[in-house]
Amino acid sequence: MCSSKEEGGLGFRDLELFNRALLAKQGWRLIRNPNSLVGRVLKRCYFSDSTFMEANPKMRGSLVWKGLLWGRAIISMGSRWRIGKGKSVRIYGDRWIPRPSAFKIISPMILDENDTVNTLKTDSGGWNVELLQNNFLTDDVDKILSIPPQILRLKTVFCGILIRVGGEYSVRSGYMVAKELALSSNPGTLGLKGLALWWKALWQLKIPSKIKLFVWRACYRRIPTLVRDQCPFVKGFKFSETLRFLDFMIGCWRNLHTGNLELLCVILWKIWNCRNLLVHNLYKQDVGSVVSWACDFLEEWRSVHGIGESNQKKVNGGLCRWRPPEEGMFKINTDAATEYENMMIGYGAIIRENSGGVKAAGIKNAKATLGPIIAKAMAVKYGILLAFESNLVPFQIETDSLQLVTILCEGRIPSVDVGPIIGEILGLLEPLPCWSIRHVPRLGNLVAHSLAKMGLSAASDCSRLNGYPHCVEKFIKADACL
Repeated sequence: MCSSKEEGGLGFRDLELFNRALLAKQGWRLIRNPNSLVGRVLKRCYFSDSTFMEANPKMRGSLVWKGLLWGRAIISMGSRWRIGKGKSVRIYGDRWIPRPSAFKIISPMILDENDTVNTLKTDSGGWNVELLQNNFLTDDVDKILSIPPQILRLKTVFCGILIRVGGEYSVRSGYMVAKELALSSNPGTLGLKGLALWWKALWQLKIPSKIKLFVWRACYRRIPTLVRDQCPFVKGFKFSETLRFLDFMIGCWRNLHTGNLELLCVILWKIWNCRNLLVHNLYKQDVGSVVSWACDFLEEWRSVHGIGESNQKKVNGGLCRWRPPEEGMFKINTDAATEYENMMIGYGAIIRENSGGVKAAGIKNAKATLGPIIAKAMAVKYGILLAFESNLVPFQIETDSLQLVTILCEGRIPSVDVGPIIGEILGLLEPLPCWSIRHVPRLGNLVAHSLAKMGLSAASDCSRLNGYPHCVEKFIKADACL
């Protein structure tokens, strides 16, 4: 029951793991605030010659200290070093590669075991690509080059990259890491994890929750089925004794349309109710009426809950499309596209006024393999610089990265790889008296997305465009008509 719904459970929290995640939160505070009163007391008592992450258990340690060490495993599994100068981080022994959840080099050891990350950089501070390609596997090289060059001049810090996008600890994500630890230490609990797609499909069916719960119980043989017990309602019906109800439902899920699968679940639930009436009330319902009753029931339930109506209304109504800015303001739409084969990032930005007219547009590319959120942050920065260059202020910014919008709205510079770029963006926006940023779905960002893909093949010195390309003209006209 404590497993997630995607793993075949009901999603209840495991209190032991939740308690461990809470204790890890206290350990994270020791890392973030080592000079606090509690931090100084614990350091003097338990790890005066090392750090909290390197501290060894004490035979006579207090329950508080033992609890902190118990929660420390979550931090260790879900965190890594954000490389700055890299003088204190070992290439092979430490966790610094942006590859959840190992965070370590997977290439064979060729360099010295104690070499630090700064030896992989050139005198100018960038990565020594030739050295990387000669000593590491292609996957490791791509991951290392995905670390943006802006952060290589900063201080190396410890960040909770698995814990939260902003690099800080949250109990919710810590709980997820604790579950991974529990599963890795007890492989037998993996159970039906490989059936995640089926369980996800079950809980997404548009049928009453009690019917979904009935199917879940039947898959776990928590109620009598023909395999386990003889059902009097279908007595005499020949059924394979080796076929589990779970296998039967997976087969139906793979071969039936979603609507038919929903109807099947309702029929099965009705059969179960008919069985209960026969066993407990000695009332036998006509078998032939089960299907017609199920069809009527499902149709009525869908009409009451408004299910089955096309989502096209939302698209046509403009909720997912571009919306013009307020009077007297401009709107910047930005996006980024990645071409991993050629290690290329393309940026696109377009600035429009209240009437939908295009005031400025630009594309740009860079030779890099940045992660999605870093690439989109670079695109936002490019759009802001384009607005300053064109003297188009004040403005609103739109991007289809919800994580990036969340970080920028918080106004804090996170400790993860995207942090330095966030700092540059906030520095550009600080002098402005009025600005805003919001998340928009991909349908509302089609122009910027098309420009970003154009940027992949643009000339290296290409930046601001004269007008806009014909390939985005239809999107611009469609947006202006809203």
